[in-house]
Amino acid sequence: MLTHISCISTLSHPYPSTMRCHRAYQQLCSFPTIASVIAIVYYFWVGVPFQVHHAPRGFSFERRSCQPRSIGFLKTHKTGSTTVFNILSRYADTHRLSIATPRESHLCYPYNYTDIRPCLQQPVLAQYDLLINHVRYQPTLKTILKGDSFWFTLIREPLQFYVSRYVYFQYHKVFGVDVGTFLETPERYIEASGSHGLKFESGASTLWDELGLPIGANSSSVIKVMDQQFDLVIVTDYFDEGLAQLFMEACMPSLEDLTYFVQNKQVHRKEWNTSTTERYRQNLRAAMPSYFEIYDYYMKQMESKISRDSNLRSLARELTVLNSNRYAQCIASERTAHGNASERTEFDPQYQPVQLKTFELDDNSPEYCRKMAWPEDTLNQYNKRRHSQAHKLEASRSPLKHN
Repeated sequence: MLTHISCISTLSHPYPSTMRCHRAYQQLCSFPTIASVIAIVYYFWVGVPFQVHHAPRGFSFERRSCQPRSIGFLKTHKTGSTTVFNILSRYADTHRLSIATPRESHLCYPYNYTDIRPCLQQPVLAQYDLLINHVRYQPTLKTILKGDSFWFTLIREPLQFYVSRYVYFQYHKVFGVDVGTFLETPERYIEASGSHGLKFESGASTLWDELGLPIGANSSSVIKVMDQQFDLVIVTDYFDEGLAQLFMEACMPSLEDLTYFVQNKQVHRKEWNTSTTERYRQNLRAAMPSYFEIYDYYMKQMESKISRDSNLRSLARELTVLNSNRYAQCIASERTAHGNASERTEFDPQYQPVQLKTFELDDNSPEYCRKMAWPEDTLNQYNKRRHSQAHKLEASRSPLKHN
């Protein structure tokens, strides 16, 4: 059983003696023995764990009855997806859920396979609870997840996206200019990019590729596919709000499952003043209108949802506080370190990994702090070790039943 009652502590301290609970169940929380009996009866009668989801102070979050759904995450480059990968890996670990782990680091990526099973780590299960590694999207991916799966992806503000991409993939080696010079006349370099095989053509070609669409598809076609195939597109400007929406719509057990430290954040990147930043943004919009159109569409969608849904706003605020508490409890300091170069040196032997922010933990930090701070490669290897026991997980009853 996952849990019987989630009486979550107040946010002023990670483990205070005073517990608070959802208003409708305060009486139960005053009598833990009775609550446990009720929860056990409920579990065997209905078939799902009886849970009380915590809410911010002064906020009553009435959640519809639902069962946790399997989750498919289209992990896209340079959008904050490594942070989400960390979140969902720990979610699977906490609740003993199966992940469709790759034999190597990606699921057949960058190739466009209609069936990714040959790229899965052995033993290959009939179906999984989560798919979270890099893969080119195909509708057939949904068949490897259990039940009514919930699918989502990320989209990032275009200027931030392209600057991060330019620095990470070290396009300055090809074009011979830094990112600021590129952004003064981006169309000049975009036209030349095809001859270098950089896929830097008009529009967000990386997104096109990862959606399994032909490069050059217009923005309305991309939006149509995304709306049809994904339950949620998180705009990273509203990251916590997007995670709160994931929590509600995928019916995840606890908001604490979504706490995070920002992963793979580049450091020593040049900062520009406001007028320069806006000029670069407009230059990029003129040169790459398609990605901006897609981003604008989902930005308006997200802002509309936030303005209408007070539950979403309150949960996002609580997640922000939970993250702050976790950071204070876990992190002693931050430092910089070279990122992993293995993915890029295959294509560029001279690749020099960029500087990324990493974390130094307090000596007495709990185990979950360590996992929150793990880099992607470490977590990927951990997921593979967990998968070595996949046949045991499949043979036993899953703690989270799916629709």
